[in-house]
Amino acid sequence: MKRLVLFMLLTAMVLLVFSCADLSTPKGTVEYFVEHIKRGNIDEAAKELTTPEFMDPIKENVQDPVEMVITRMQIEKGEFVFSNEAIDGDSATVDVHMKVLTPEGTAVLRDLLQRAHQDISEELTEEQLLEELKKQADEVEWSGLSSKEQIIRYSLVRSGDRWHIDAMATEEIETKE
Repeated sequence: MKRLVLFMLLTAMVLLVFSCADLSTPKGTVEYFVEHIKRGNIDEAAKELTTPEFMDPIKENVQDPVEMVITRMQIEKGEFVFSNEAIDGDSATVDVHMKVLTPEGTAVLRDLLQRAHQDISEELTEEQLLEELKKQADEVEWSGLSSKEQIIRYSLVRSGDRWHIDAMATEEIETKE
């Protein structure tokens, strides 16, 4: 009974966190999108796009446990600042200043996690495997990995009382390595 109550409380807390995202604003929509990717909810994140199929390559990529951990850790360890929300009628933009791994930094992390994956017992469930790989990634000295700073301008369009990200119109504004 205690476990059931605990589960219900945790579920309520998660729903409360997600319900706090203001999907009626462009900035809230982009924050919600990033949060779902961080949690590995790629299907839910895709719902915030005008073209959900844009996420298909990411969905395919994260079928591999190593790639799933890399994607989640990139967002968890990355730095994201949402700013410059600009609304013009039924279109809007939101700038996201982010610091993430370069392809070279990602390759180093991928190599480390692939070696760790080979050493992990095959008897683990998928969830346990992901947790073990995440522990390995947590032990990495992230500041030693090659990173870059980018500004991505997300373009959004209004659909009824909600905003959706137009992935085809989203652009990189600046990159510093």
